[in-house]
Amino acid sequence: MQSVSTPTVGILVFRNNFQEVLLTKHKETAKHQTGKYGIPAGRLDPRETEIQALLREFNEETGLETHERYLTKLPFEYSATIQRKDEQSRIFTLKVWYCSNYSGTPTETIENIPEWINVNNIHELNLLPNMEKVVKDALDYIKINRNLLISMFESQ
Repeated sequence: MQSVSTPTVGILVFRNNFQEVLLTKHKETAKHQTGKYGIPAGRLDPRETEIQALLREFNEETGLETHERYLTKLPFEYSATIQRKDEQSRIFTLKVWYCSNYSGTPTETIENIPEWINVNNIHELNLLPNMEKVVKDALDYIKINRNLLISMFESQ
């Protein structure tokens, strides 16, 4: 097994008052196992910043666009060994950003089908490692920080 991890970046998008999350289902042409769900994510290309990779992957996997000003980096990093279709297991690390605004309509791509999933039902899906935790951590983080912001404004 490979001991060096491959850094990746991912993006979380919610709608309907945080009741639905955008996940991508990997098709036969994807390098991940067919039918696995994950957040829009991927590796950095050479000389690409994390934000550049994030924006590129988001568009490539969903057809959607966003801007850096709508992104909030979440204070979590995940690591997992993932079996690829080439039968090799690889270690991936994942940094995640929350996206508060985007444009476009989710569009099926050659490798992925973007789907809005009820957050209460993601445990029923065939998920890539850590995906349920990624969504839960993000929702908890957003809720806590949202409440802090509200209480700051109320105290003024």
